[in-house]
Order: sequence, then C-alpha cells, then structure tokens
Amino acid sequence: MDVLIKHCNQIIKLDEMQGEARSLFDAAMTAKLTVDNAADEQKIKISKGLWWQCKIAIDTVKDHVTTSKLKQAIERTALGMDEPELSAHDIESMTDAEFDYMVKKNQIPMRFRKIA
Repeated sequence: MDVLIKHCNQIIKLDEMQGEARSLFDAAMTAKLTVDNAADEQKIKISKGLWWQCKIAIDTVKDHVTTSKLKQAIERTALGMDEPELSAHDIESMTDAEFDYMVKKNQIPMRFRKIA
C-alpha cells in the first residue's frame, strides 16, 4: 500500500510540474513577438528568455514522466503487483512439485504457503 501512495504522490508532483510548465507557456505566448514590438530589444530578450524557460520546463517534465514511469513499472514488477492473484482453487489444482517451485520463486501468496 505504501508503494501505491508513493506512486500517487509522484503523479501529483508531475501534475504540479506540468501546471508550472503550462504557466510558462502561457507567459511566453503573452510575451510573443509581434510586428509591433519586434524592434524593441528588451521585449525580444524577455520573449526569448520565456521561450527557453518554457522549453526547459517541458523537457524536465518529460524526463521526469519517463523516469517515474520506468521506476514505477520496475517497483510494480519487483513487488508482483501486476501479476494475477492466485485463488484457492488455483493452489489446490497444483501438484506438490509445482507448488514448491512457485514458493521458491516467491509467486505464492503467504496465506497459501504450507506451515512446516
């Protein structure tokens, strides 16, 4: 359950980063160069600066999304979160050899393991 909470918090953080990038994009669109202000050196500098900030923010969000997606997939695989849940019927239909093999591979939930 802690992993799911951690993943949710990461998604919330990514949403916040995306919102910040969107705000920078809006600011860059507002400050965009037009025919009227193309001769103003200060406005050109501000506009270029905002577009670079916007690009960096978007690239950063993209990198964080890719990294988070990869990390979460690895964690889910390592913890067996995406594997189908075994039912009692599945366990009962296994031979002892199959059961022992799956226990060694940590693929049997604790509640189904033999008590020695």
